[in-house]
Amino acid sequence: MGYFCRDLPGETSEVKAKRAEWQARTKPAADSGYTVMLANTTTDRTASLTDHDLAWAWIYGDVVHHDPRRRREADPFGLAERFRAAVPLIIWAMVAAIELLNHIRALQHDAILGLRPEVLDQEVVLRSTTWEHAAQAFTAPLGTLAPEHALSPFPGGWTSLQDTVAAQPTRSTPSAAPLPDRGAANAAAQ
Repeated sequence: MGYFCRDLPGETSEVKAKRAEWQARTKPAADSGYTVMLANTTTDRTASLTDHDLAWAWIYGDVVHHDPRRRREADPFGLAERFRAAVPLIIWAMVAAIELLNHIRALQHDAILGLRPEVLDQEVVLRSTTWEHAAQAFTAPLGTLAPEHALSPFPGGWTSLQDTVAAQPTRSTPSAAPLPDRGAANAAAQ
């Protein structure tokens, strides 16, 4: 937005305000919403994290799996505490994104941006989250060369997963022995 609105003084100040709001909300701050403190009275170990740190531990540690250090640091607090801290931040980011989109639409409507129509018409919302794809799966020992591309034949060592599954022997679970009658067990014990 800053680039597209660089020649519009009113818009430039709006972009700066939104950027400052984003940074204030997403950067660590001394005036955090709350701090969670834990103590183990047996070992005298203590830990404390702000809601901000817990939220980012959930986002980057639990969801994205990108920051194991954050995750380890927040692990004593549990998943529920990390999630609880992340919810307000995620909701705020969603509302901010919707506000930004509406602002872009208004600027486009007023012919200020001049974006191609397909930028705002292209479908980006999934109507269904259930997907079914026909596919073939193959397996090979670690280090086996992969095909060059999806239409290349598989080099030696690859086996169709369907053939592997079909070749597995059928396993049956042995039936459990019936539980003895309590009365008979008590009589036998006497």
